[in-house]
Amino acid sequence: MDYNQLKSLVVGHAALPELIQAIDLQSKPRQLTSLLDLEIKRKQEALRDLQAYRNFLAAPISVLPPEILADIFYLYASNGSSNALYDLSWAKIMLVCQTWRNIGLSTPSLWSCLEFDGVSRSKRLITQLQRSKGWPLDIKARFYGSTYGSAYHALARAKLIPLESARLRSLDVYGSSNALALFLERVIPPMPTCPNLYDLKVHHTTTDVPQDGLEDGLFVLRHLVSDGVPSLSSLHLYDFAPHWQKLRGLTKLEVGGSGDGTSVSCVTLLESLSRCPSLRLLDVSLSTVGDAATRDDARVSLPSLQFLRIESQHMTTCCYLLSFLSIPPDASVNIPVTTTFDEMRLSRLPSLLRKHFKTKDARRMHTISLRARSQADGWQIIDIDIFSCVKLERLRPYLSTHPVREMPYLSISIAESTSNHLRRALAGILDAIPAQGVTHIDIAASDALSKKTWKTILSMLPALTTMMMRVDVAASLTTIDALNWYLQAKRRRPISHLLLDCLYLDTGETSEDNTRNLHIAQTAYAAAVSHASKVKALGQSMDVIEISGGRWNSSAEDVMRNVAQKHVYRLLTTGLIVDGYLYNKESTKSYYRDQRDSLRVLGIDRRDWEAIDDSEVEAELDEEETKKTVPDGSPELKGDEALDASSVLRSM
Repeated sequence: MDYNQLKSLVVGHAALPELIQAIDLQSKPRQLTSLLDLEIKRKQEALRDLQAYRNFLAAPISVLPPEILADIFYLYASNGSSNALYDLSWAKIMLVCQTWRNIGLSTPSLWSCLEFDGVSRSKRLITQLQRSKGWPLDIKARFYGSTYGSAYHALARAKLIPLESARLRSLDVYGSSNALALFLERVIPPMPTCPNLYDLKVHHTTTDVPQDGLEDGLFVLRHLVSDGVPSLSSLHLYDFAPHWQKLRGLTKLEVGGSGDGTSVSCVTLLESLSRCPSLRLLDVSLSTVGDAATRDDARVSLPSLQFLRIESQHMTTCCYLLSFLSIPPDASVNIPVTTTFDEMRLSRLPSLLRKHFKTKDARRMHTISLRARSQADGWQIIDIDIFSCVKLERLRPYLSTHPVREMPYLSISIAESTSNHLRRALAGILDAIPAQGVTHIDIAASDALSKKTWKTILSMLPALTTMMMRVDVAASLTTIDALNWYLQAKRRRPISHLLLDCLYLDTGETSEDNTRNLHIAQTAYAAAVSHASKVKALGQSMDVIEISGGRWNSSAEDVMRNVAQKHVYRLLTTGLIVDGYLYNKESTKSYYRDQRDSLRVLGIDRRDWEAIDDSEVEAELDEEETKKTVPDGSPELKGDEALDASSVLRSM
């Protein structure tokens, strides 16, 4: 901090000599006004500078060395908005004081993320390149439509491009062949070695032939993808084929799209994976069923793998690859391939899942999400996501605490033409995983499953406590009917917490659709209350029925209109939750107790008080009031008597 400048602000800021002279001479108002404006402006600037010094001195962070502050600024910028380092939205911290501004301007890492988007941003890019000095660069290019080269020309005139290939740390490009070719030809050297490039992302939107003179641009990209990046660690390609035989040392590999070369055979992929023992993420599409030439000892170990996603037209292909991979038991597995019951048996999928998820170090499974949907041809598909955390799709989103967000531990899809085969396939999946520990199930985005299927699901989830469903679809009635069956068959409650989601109550195409949805929702809510009553009749109790439609509409209140709240929360141990608010006997009593206290203070006669819906609560509050006494032990005055007594006191 410049203490000399601070001292000059405090003691050395004299008024303008011209202003003093004009005052002494009693000059004309117009001249005085002009000089006063200048003086006001000078004093405002001085006050602003004093405020900046004051802010700096008052903050404990001000005692830190500049190099530590620079690291803190970078962490702030990189952990905020995902694009903060690219669009410079972090730069507002430089407005705090001059010291922070100087640190921001002199920290190259804060200026090392460049974004090209086909729009001329030459001034910003030139500033960033100049201030980044020799720092490694992160380059992002997004070309969604027509591209323009004016930014390239300005950078070339400033002799800032082509960039030094040794400075490239990450490169993320998106666009058509012509857009990418133009960008790469202008910005990247013709034969870059890029010894420090560790992250390469290419999203190719078209496969059109580049215009004349732009072929070298795509050649640069193919060079980078194949063998021009010795330190590459992360590779993400979409509709751009990698050179599979030259991949090595990767920690992330994602290849998608439908272009030539984006799908790979199991044999080629296994050979590539054998050169990437530290791989942590793998997302690929398989092209063929396992090649008979694969040796039995071709098994590949990936001890660091955290996420595996393999896609193919056939489940057999995916299972063939799985059988040759050795991965940690806590790795997430995503197989977005719709499989039938017969394909499951032929591919040995249940056996492979059991081997992965039922080992000693496997993660415990907590939540199952089922999304069933019916097809026009009569087939039914179920998407299954299983999480190792408590994760419900829409659990009171307006609260500050959210469920942990993570990738599903297992993702898989089943398709069948008959409900019987669908039930058997689903049972095969649940039997292959440690489903006994699952506590939550989310069916909010699901069509109806048969009652027999639900019987199987509930029987295989003995630890289930919480279920979430949409209340405005007919599927909810079938599910509640299955809960009633379980209660009667097992003589114990199937769940303790039922969440009813009515957010989509008014999303029908017509008013008739909305009316029908409301009727279904009201029927389902009544069925849920009836289920809670049956649980209580067996000497048990559900803990919570929760209904949520969002605080900004009345959908939850509309669904509950025909059932009094007291009849619901009396059946529950904890109570009824409506849009995040808990209703039970104690909360109702507390509300009306406060209301009575307010009415008493206002001097409103007891006969004019609002009646309480819950007679038990009213009786208990009346009993409390009969026991109340004032501090000297005399009975407390109520109503008009209290008003008269206070009038007497005021008159004394």
